[in-house]
Amino acid sequence: MRYVPPPELASLPTLQQIESSCAPNVRAAIGAIRPQLLAAYAAYEAARPESLHQLPPLNLGVADRQMLDVVFKRRYGRFRELWHGLTDHFESTGECTCPYCNFGEQWEHDHFLPKSVYPEFTLYPNNLIPICKHCNGKKLARYKENGVRLFKHLFSELDGVVGFLRVKVKYEPTLHVEYNLTRPATLTAAQFVVLEMHFGKLDLADRYARQASTVLAKLVRQFRSAENLALGRHQLRKRLNQMAADRAAASPPNHWEAVLMQALAASDEFTDHIFD
Repeated sequence: MRYVPPPELASLPTLQQIESSCAPNVRAAIGAIRPQLLAAYAAYEAARPESLHQLPPLNLGVADRQMLDVVFKRRYGRFRELWHGLTDHFESTGECTCPYCNFGEQWEHDHFLPKSVYPEFTLYPNNLIPICKHCNGKKLARYKENGVRLFKHLFSELDGVVGFLRVKVKYEPTLHVEYNLTRPATLTAAQFVVLEMHFGKLDLADRYARQASTVLAKLVRQFRSAENLALGRHQLRKRLNQMAADRAAASPPNHWEAVLMQALAASDEFTDHIFD
C-alpha cells in the first residue's frame, strides 16, 4: 500500500476534447450531460479522500450510463489517448507494482468509485487508479461498508507515510510468518481504520505471508550452505544486514519483503535458527 503521484490533468485530453473526438451521436450525448459531469468532477476533488464514499451519485439515465461505459471499454476517441497517458504516467514513476498491494504488476486502472454506482466518474482520470488483476478482482465494486470507506485513495493518501506494516516470524515448531498493521503517528485513528479495512479486504496478510514463507525458506537453504556456515555467525549477520539494506533501497515504501528482511536483520533469531 503506497501513495502514487496523481496524473497531471493538463497533460491529458479534457472531457470536452474527448467529446469532440467522438462520433456525432456520442458527441451530442456527452455534450448534453457535460455540465453535470464537470460539476461532479469538482465535487470529487473537494471530497477526496475522506468523504468520497459519501458523495451522492448522479441520477444519470440508462442510455447515458451505457454510452460512457462504451467510451471507456472501447477507448473511444481521445479517451484512448487519456488511457495510455495514465499508463505512461504510472510507468514513469519507476515503480510498476500495484500500489494497492505493493505486490502484483499493474495491468488495469481501477474505478475507485465504481462506475456501476457512479457512472459520472467513468472517464475521470483521478478516479482511475493503477491496480493489479488480483486486487481488482477482490475490490470489484466495493467502496464502503456500514458507512466506512474500504480502501485508500492512493492518488491522495499515504504520501510519506511509512512504518505501518509489521511482520512476526516464528521458528518453532515450523517457520511461520504473520503480517499485521500498527498505527503510525502520521495517521489519525479514523485514517488507520480505513488502512485496516484496505489491508483486510485485499487479504494482504495472507498474500504477504505466503510469499514471505517462500523467501524465508530460500534464505534458510542459502544460509545453511557449507560455504555460508563456514563464515560464522558474525559474518552471516553482516551479510543479512546488507541484504536488508539493499532490499529496502530497491523497494517502494511499506514493501512486504523489505519489512521481512529488516525484521530478520533486527534480531539474532534468524541467525540462531540457521546454526541450530
